[in-house]
Amino acid sequence: MKSVIVWLAVVGAVTMLLVILERGKESIGSIFLGSRYAVWEAIAILFLFILAGGLVVSTGIGLQNPGDYWYASGVPVLGLQILLALAAGAFLLWMEPKWGTRSPYLLDVLMCLGIWLVTAWLWAHEPLQPNFFMPDTLDNLMYPYSDSATFDIGSQFALIGQGIFNGQYFDRALYIALLTYLHMLFGQNMDLMMTAQAVIFAVFPVVMYLIGREVHSRALGVSVAVLIILRGLNSLVASKWIDLASPKMILTDFATAIGVAVFVFLVLKWLREPSKWHLAVWTGSALGLTIMLRTHVLLLLPVLVFYLWIKLRPQWKAAVLGTVLLILGMLVSTTPWDLRNRPNGVPMFYVYYYRIEEVLRARYGVQGSTPDAQLPEIASVHSSRAQVQTGNLTRQRIAGLAAAEYCDSQLCRIVNHFFHNFITSFLFLPTSFVFDDLWNTIKLSTPYWKNNWLGEGLGLSTGIFLFINMALISLGFGAMWVRNRIASLIPVSFFLTYIFSNALAFTSGGRYIVPVDWILGLYYMAGLLQLVIWALKLAGWKSPPEILSFGVEEKLPVLQFPPRFSGIFSTLVIVFAIGSLIPFAEKPFERRYPSRSVDETLVMLEQKGMFEQTSFDRQDLAAFLSDPQADVLVGRLLYPRYYPAGMGEMDRHYPYRPLAFSRTVFIVIGPFDAGRQNVIIEGAPSEFLSHASDVVVVGCKNELNLDGLVVFELSDPSHVYVRSPEPEWKCPLPLPPVP
Repeated sequence: MKSVIVWLAVVGAVTMLLVILERGKESIGSIFLGSRYAVWEAIAILFLFILAGGLVVSTGIGLQNPGDYWYASGVPVLGLQILLALAAGAFLLWMEPKWGTRSPYLLDVLMCLGIWLVTAWLWAHEPLQPNFFMPDTLDNLMYPYSDSATFDIGSQFALIGQGIFNGQYFDRALYIALLTYLHMLFGQNMDLMMTAQAVIFAVFPVVMYLIGREVHSRALGVSVAVLIILRGLNSLVASKWIDLASPKMILTDFATAIGVAVFVFLVLKWLREPSKWHLAVWTGSALGLTIMLRTHVLLLLPVLVFYLWIKLRPQWKAAVLGTVLLILGMLVSTTPWDLRNRPNGVPMFYVYYYRIEEVLRARYGVQGSTPDAQLPEIASVHSSRAQVQTGNLTRQRIAGLAAAEYCDSQLCRIVNHFFHNFITSFLFLPTSFVFDDLWNTIKLSTPYWKNNWLGEGLGLSTGIFLFINMALISLGFGAMWVRNRIASLIPVSFFLTYIFSNALAFTSGGRYIVPVDWILGLYYMAGLLQLVIWALKLAGWKSPPEILSFGVEEKLPVLQFPPRFSGIFSTLVIVFAIGSLIPFAEKPFERRYPSRSVDETLVMLEQKGMFEQTSFDRQDLAAFLSDPQADVLVGRLLYPRYYPAGMGEMDRHYPYRPLAFSRTVFIVIGPFDAGRQNVIIEGAPSEFLSHASDVVVVGCKNELNLDGLVVFELSDPSHVYVRSPEPEWKCPLPLPPVP
């Protein structure tokens, strides 16, 4: 089949060449002369690429010296998928003049609706694949794990009436609020929830269409939208093989990509029509909400302000007002969450610098004066997240590799991660003449998706393709520059700024580049489309200017003062209402588990007849709980997993890594001190312990988890699960030695 496709591609190319030679009305020289500015800009950008590539090859920067949080390339896109995306754009480029432009708004509405429907159907129908963040090890049901569990647990707390993240402060609350709403609609069915999330996230290609239309043409919008659709499908399929973020993962990275794309689109719209001051507010609000997914995007603000002042430099009052409205929109969007946290003593606008303090503390060893030490609700977040993050070390560290002595300074590590972000953002594009399928591309053809990749496999053919990819991206930039001048710098400036923010946090590659690596795809498809335009011109096609020009760099009108403050105020009200949906997500739920003393808990168990199913009674349990090391937890059981002896997850987190005894592991959340607790209980698997059930767990406390002795599941019918073999009722409970 692959050889047939190659044969058809070659025959099609030869046929097109013959048509061009036969019908050509313009010479190649005249076409290049007409596009000389785009070509010169492309040559300049390509020269910068070559310099960067030479630096990487000569020093190994970005390839060598891997460390923590160092991941492989992003989600690959296949050669045939590139051709399909290009064909879709070329078809629209050819047909749009025939359709006419009497109703361009209606055309855009229909295009957006069609793109969303196709994307939603394709992404929703692709099955959820097991992956590190939602494993199905040993036929366990797929439940969130690691970072995904952190986010989902944050929403589970809201469902039991204890507020998002147990009423504590959390800077990425926007996504947890979304999960809470999804739980409201779809319950605890993770597969159905992720399908609904994929339908929501199907707006991503729609936004990409709008961006492509703004910077180039509807044809580019369609091409890049198709590319994003197909790449999203690849991410769903490849999630079981590589570390990435997909529309069906409980992670913030894919959502951040959508937020950045919306921000880019609003920036382009606003700067094309700067007199529409309400667009400044919307732009700021998009940035503020995206900051509540990943704080990295905060660095995009000074880049935009810098460009704004260049754009509006003849009218400095307009630049000042635009900056104020931009920042005001950003602050208003996050204020409802800040107000929710004020009663706990959290400073206003803490979302803008909380994560920065965390990075300075964890990565740079800077111990500044922060409110964390005085705020138990923040300190407990650190504690609960540490339990999950401890388990990430296997993925974050490259086995057997350490940073070389000549790159142990912080500056060198920043530069190293920056170039690694840059390189891995490029390598999702095809680097081979072979039309491989996704599995062969990831597993056999290229080594870029291995975390221990150190630059091997970059042979002559790969080098040629990398050069071609760089040339196409450069040409795409040149094509945008001709239409929009400095505005064409906006997407690439945001891309470079974001990967630099990643580098400052010593993170690179993998899912860390998902929020912005699509930007290179935008320029790449613009370069390919420029080749199609040249080919069509050789065949005698004349491009109507209204089809290819959505110029941002029009003559700046004189902006009127004072502006219409009524429109600005109404926009601010709407933005505040949207931001209020985050704390509102925790309001509909009453407290499910009232705080009870040990005696009250035992009375409740006795009233429910739980002791009738056991060989012990209330007095026996009361005697055991009199031990200071003993504990009883009342709450919701989450993510039960059973592991036979010697089995577990590929992780370092104690309850989940391979151990020498069989056990059931789960998490309990409720109204106790820590809010959440890992529970490990030795014995055979239980067919009764179910996710999201109400339980009472009795066991012995240790440093990392609760060693379970008895689990009372309060469902109807109720069940009791006892540790086996049943040990002496005395803390600490005996366990086989930890390997």
